[in-house]
Amino acid sequence: MFPESHAFVLLLDAMSIPAQLLDWAARPVHETAALHRLIQADGESGRVRDAIFDVGRQAGRARRAIHGDLRTRTECYRVIGSPVAASLTGEDAILVSVQRVDPITLADAELRTRFRLTPRELQVARLLARGLSNEEIAATLQRSRFTVRRHTERVLEKLAIQRRGQVGSRLMGI
Repeated sequence: MFPESHAFVLLLDAMSIPAQLLDWAARPVHETAALHRLIQADGESGRVRDAIFDVGRQAGRARRAIHGDLRTRTECYRVIGSPVAASLTGEDAILVSVQRVDPITLADAELRTRFRLTPRELQVARLLARGLSNEEIAATLQRSRFTVRRHTERVLEKLAIQRRGQVGSRLMGI
């Protein structure tokens, strides 16, 4: 850790900011407990960490704030990397913060028109986007798992995708 960064790190921890402090080569210097909790709650923590380092490297090269968005199977994140002056940390560093954001999906009418989804298929698609299994969807909609499996197959076909993990991105118009 940089010698002067101790006070800066204490401040980050006290503010409960989900963040990671990186050195100029994008190597971790400190990870806040808030970031550790946020990442551990996501089943794709490796992808979140990769995004942190990618944004950190980009911010370091550009020497300005850079942001990126990441969507995992269950969450959406905004990742923001900013250079931090040596006067705060003892050496130039990069602070990368991560915040969970609500995904913005297309309106129901747009999804029905664009993909020709029935109302039930739209319900199933939204539940798939939240990461629910067919059994969980069946319980939610009070339908048999066989019916839900068929709806899932139709949703994937109409959205022109192969994996259920891609449903959320498609519903956002990506």
